Amino acid sequence: MSLDVSFNKITSLRRLLEHISSLGKLKHLTAAGNPLCLLPYYRLVVLRQLPTLQILDEQPVTESELADAQLVDHSHLEVPSHVNVSMTFSEVTYLKRLLIPLAQELPTQKMVMKYNEATKTEEEVEVTVTDEERIDEVARQGNLFLRIALPSDCNGAFPGGSVDTNEIPIEEPPPEDPVPAKGGKPGKVEEPPPKPPGEPLNLSGLRRPLTLQEVAAQEAAAAAAAADGEPAEAETAPPPTDAPLFFPIPLADGPNGVAGLLELREWLRLGLRIRALYKKRPAPVDADAAPPTADDPDAEAVPPVPEAIEPQLIGGGVLSLSSALSPVAGTVSEERREDGKLPNVPPSLSLGQMTLVLSPYAKWLEPDVQVPEAPQSKSFSDVSASVSMEVVLYAKEPATPEPAAA
Repeated sequence: MSLDVSFNKITSLRRLLEHISSLGKLKHLTAAGNPLCLLPYYRLVVLRQLPTLQILDEQPVTESELADAQLVDHSHLEVPSHVNVSMTFSEVTYLKRLLIPLAQELPTQKMVMKYNEATKTEEEVEVTVTDEERIDEVARQGNLFLRIALPSDCNGAFPGGSVDTNEIPIEEPPPEDPVPAKGGKPGKVEEPPPKPPGEPLNLSGLRRPLTLQEVAAQEAAAAAAAADGEPAEAETAPPPTDAPLFFPIPLADGPNGVAGLLELREWLRLGLRIRALYKKRPAPVDADAAPPTADDPDAEAVPPVPEAIEPQLIGGGVLSLSSALSPVAGTVSEERREDGKLPNVPPSLSLGQMTLVLSPYAKWLEPDVQVPEAPQSKSFSDVSASVSMEVVLYAKEPATPEPAAA
């Protein structure tokens, strides 16, 4: 009457239903947590084959679900080739808490020019730099980007199974037209005031750089267009350099898509791992200041190559996505009911607006340490940053931007 096979590695709906269809008295079935519960219309497919069920995955079966289950056909027992996963970030708050270790590396004293009323001259004096000033300096000089762990490498598109987002400035960059500082010397530029520590940083523009495959596809398309006599590249909009955080995760990599479904289930069960990295912006290079080569003083000066700057890990966290492994009773649109059939691709499944806690990297425990020292222990809420974001399964293909007029 009751069967619980939840949180196993069952991947084939067809085989599961073939095995349990002979249980004529079965009223309660729990299969949540298995990879197969991620398949399209999972609940309706089960109810189509087992119409006598009263409770499925600890949720009562409704009359409307039983009616909608009649729209399912045998094609819905197959594993799709892939499932689209998209991520949308909103904002991050208290990011400057993660910059404290970088700020502590800066000197606590600095020399500044101050006007001496007694001597009527400017003198160089040493002043103390506060912790807040050092944090603001680090924020002004660098960008933030995120490293996102994916369920798979997407058929080699993302080696290592992770992707980096594009970089965004932590503080407002200086204006293109410098504003002279009030009462300052000519040429001294007034910088934008630093943001308060808790002010949110907008992440809605986070995307990812194009992969090598995508760049090669763009170049091939441009070459084909030129061969067909279409307008030259100079007369059209420049090709994009980034893409949305949209990932087709392959499922059908075997007879039953076992490996792909298992990877996706493990990713959802263990959580989405995200790391925050800080990258200092390189100092501007003055090409005019480049000296000529020593061998030939009359040769043209070679501009210096900016020094490569490695990003620094400042924090990270894990976002729980396990709610996707317990499908809830859904509704079918009236349009689908009138059509009398369901498409192979189900509606997008949003896991809702969620909050990811980014704990500072400096507070991460070493593998051989169990408990931090008592004087250093502190609530994570006091030292962490928070990211608001949304994850969607079976996401729709992103809209292609309209080409700009020539």
